Amino acid sequence: MPPAPDSAAPAATDQTVAEIIRSRQHLPGALLPILHGIQDALGHVPPEVVPDIAQALNLSRAEVHGVIGYYHHFRQEPPASRVVRVCCAEACQAVGAEALADHARARCAD
Repeated sequence: MPPAPDSAAPAATDQTVAEIIRSRQHLPGALLPILHGIQDALGHVPPEVVPDIAQALNLSRAEVHGVIGYYHHFRQEPPASRVVRVCCAEACQAVGAEALADHARARCAD
């Protein structure tokens, strides 16, 4: 996972986001590829880029926010230094995923 950009590089961030939007805005269902590209590049989808995405795709900002909020994969803030994901599908639950998640939560609370 790439580190979050520092505040000294907003122009580089703007340029990165603009390039991702430009290269993917003509794809079918372009919103998800754009959001994934931004998160892959920056580690999250900053709220300040939502208007740019909405304008490029002729969507409202609310529609873009709705997609970001709907999918748990997307983060609007830089991630913590470590991110742990535990599968919660039925097959994973059958082999103890919930106990593993509880253990991880307890360790993080320490």
